[in-house]
Amino acid sequence: LVGGMPLDPPAGFRHAVYFHALDLLDEYLRPARVRRGDRDEVVDPLAETTRWLDAEVGALEAAPSDGLRSLLASFPDVPVMEELTLRARGHLDVMRQLRDLGLLDPEALPSTASSLERRFPGAEHPDRLLLEVHAQRGDEARASRVHVQHADGLTAMSRATACTAAAGAVVLGRG
Repeated sequence: LVGGMPLDPPAGFRHAVYFHALDLLDEYLRPARVRRGDRDEVVDPLAETTRWLDAEVGALEAAPSDGLRSLLASFPDVPVMEELTLRARGHLDVMRQLRDLGLLDPEALPSTASSLERRFPGAEHPDRLLLEVHAQRGDEARASRVHVQHADGLTAMSRATACTAAAGAVVLGRG
């Protein structure tokens, strides 16, 4: 389970644009590859039943996303693998409406992305990032959770990803 989302989701979109809007929209357009019951499947992220989670941040929506990619090939013996993208409650319905109105069609996509970037810029909506990994093998289960919030003028996304990548680069650079 992973998602970056506004601390206070704006009305209408219920999200903000923290990275390139075309990439954000692609999360809902690109089929999600998952493994369920030893079978690899391809699912439409907006067609799947929304799952409600009671996290410390409140009720969230989750939809399958295509984040597993090479993990499906690297771990063929794992019978169940799925990445779910977390969003503020109501956001996935907005995305379904945009799709149904044709605003996610290829010819409309650049205009839709540009409009979302202008109306819901991430810089105006402090964010949080929530990541949970759940694993089970036999009777043994483990879980890990990361919850990062906007602080000190840095977005949660940059604190959780870019700062971590930069630290890794420094370590590699030092040998």
